[in-house]
Amino acid sequence: MEGKTHRRLRYPGFWRKKVALLSDLQELYVASTLEHLFEALTRLLQREFQALHVLFSVWDIRREDYFYQNPEWLRGRRISAAHGFAAEAIRARHCLLIESPLQPEDDRAREALESPLQSVLVAPLIRKDRIVGVVELINRSDGSDFSSADQEYLEALSHHMAMSLNNFLLAEESDRRRREERQLREIARSLNSTFDLDDILEEILFRVREVIEFDAAAMILRPAAGHEGTRKLAVYGYNLQDQIELEQKAHQIFQEWSLGFPEARLLSPQDYGEIYRSIRPTTRSEMLIPLRSRQQLIGVFTLVCDEEQAYSQTDLELLESFGHQISLAIERARSHASVIEKAQLEQELKIAREIQLGFLPGRMPQIRGLELAARNVPSRLVSGDCYDLIPIVAGQWGMVIGDVTGKAISAGLVMAAFRAALLAEIRNNFSISTILGKVNRLLWETTDPSHFVTAFYGVFDEDQRVLTYSNAGHNPPLLLRAEGKAEWLAEGGMILGGFRSSTYTEQRVRLQSGDWLILYTDGLTEARTDSSEELGGEGLESLVRQLRASSADEMVERLAGEVVRFSPNSRPEDDATLLVVRVRE
Repeated sequence: MEGKTHRRLRYPGFWRKKVALLSDLQELYVASTLEHLFEALTRLLQREFQALHVLFSVWDIRREDYFYQNPEWLRGRRISAAHGFAAEAIRARHCLLIESPLQPEDDRAREALESPLQSVLVAPLIRKDRIVGVVELINRSDGSDFSSADQEYLEALSHHMAMSLNNFLLAEESDRRRREERQLREIARSLNSTFDLDDILEEILFRVREVIEFDAAAMILRPAAGHEGTRKLAVYGYNLQDQIELEQKAHQIFQEWSLGFPEARLLSPQDYGEIYRSIRPTTRSEMLIPLRSRQQLIGVFTLVCDEEQAYSQTDLELLESFGHQISLAIERARSHASVIEKAQLEQELKIAREIQLGFLPGRMPQIRGLELAARNVPSRLVSGDCYDLIPIVAGQWGMVIGDVTGKAISAGLVMAAFRAALLAEIRNNFSISTILGKVNRLLWETTDPSHFVTAFYGVFDEDQRVLTYSNAGHNPPLLLRAEGKAEWLAEGGMILGGFRSSTYTEQRVRLQSGDWLILYTDGLTEARTDSSEELGGEGLESLVRQLRASSADEMVERLAGEVVRFSPNSRPEDDATLLVVRVRE
């Protein structure tokens, strides 16, 4: 009780002052903007304390430090943690009376004060044990010093000022968060309005600036599945050389992040090293966030600013939230592009398959003394195999089967080139060895070295029942004689298109009633059996022996069935083509 009485006697007019100040204090709680609040506070303090200068600094929730808000010439300047009146009050956590203050080291501050420091009152503005700001009173206008009574009075007023400032800051922060959430929703809707990845990346860099300020930004995406080595890059504020360094930096970051769970980072110059380094020499602050989808790292997003301590943990959390929307939009665009690409590829394959089927005989020709059947079983929509029965002159028929290295469209195109070259040379009526030599030279000159053709070409004479042939590195056809002897037709030469000057020899065999001639590609003999072993030549011979009483159609159906019998999804691992010949009476 004695302490309280003594406190009143030291400032007997305080309670009267408090009642008189009710209207002034009420004005603090209804200020519409932060500027209006500080104007009201400045008027109050200048009137009550005859303060020549009133300075206010506030706690920056986003950057988690203090900066001057008022007056205008100090606005935005950060408070030094080491020295300064505001820093002393923050450490002391109560009002300080500084009777012999040191002069400010800042020339701009010295000029703005217009007179030497004489007396200073400084008080932290504390709300619920949290300092939300600091008020500094510099010199009295009448030239006298502030007193201990002024110190007590400012201490009392500081609680009201802290409450009004805190309410305003909280309201401002709440409004800011609502604006940011609304902007993020709008951005998400905007990103979902297109499936074009380039448009999405440009939109991201344009719209994110509505929420967070930056001087430069970059987004580097890892290659999508099936597009290894191809990175997507979207930048703002970087030149061409910077972009090269950005890709190198991103590659190193991806490597490090692949060793552990990637985390968002706030970076400043002292944090930079070999991996996390600044590309722009003027950069002073950076935010770096990983972009993830389905727990997979798909890219990195970075914002940089030329101002020191420009970003806070709050900004980083906001960018992470935005990064989630970015990742969803990117994956959505990639999925859409993949669907479109797949549909286009399927359409192209369908067209290529139709063209290729046009190369195959639509119906088996009638060749005297032979029963024929054929089948092409592609591993994909387009095969690299072909077969044909070609009328040469009356009573003579060309028989050809071929296989191109590789699969799909590229193999189909090479096979089309082989067939066209072969037909052109056949019409010139050259010998088989000459025909294959010329075809070999043409393929060697016009196709990629990684593509070559194996082929078997023969000419059957109906009258003599003789097959003259040459094998260009192809699987030797099986000739199963009526009496049970197996012959393999391997005579010929090297693959077509593999070497510039390959030569080919010819061989003749006479076909007899009851003989079977099986022309095939390696997709047949490499087919898996129930023991997961390849069918091979011996397996093929065994099957043909078992089925020798069948018709040609039955034989080809059974052999084609073996190709897919033990294959996943009823699709062979390699193209398989069969041309079955049964010699009749």
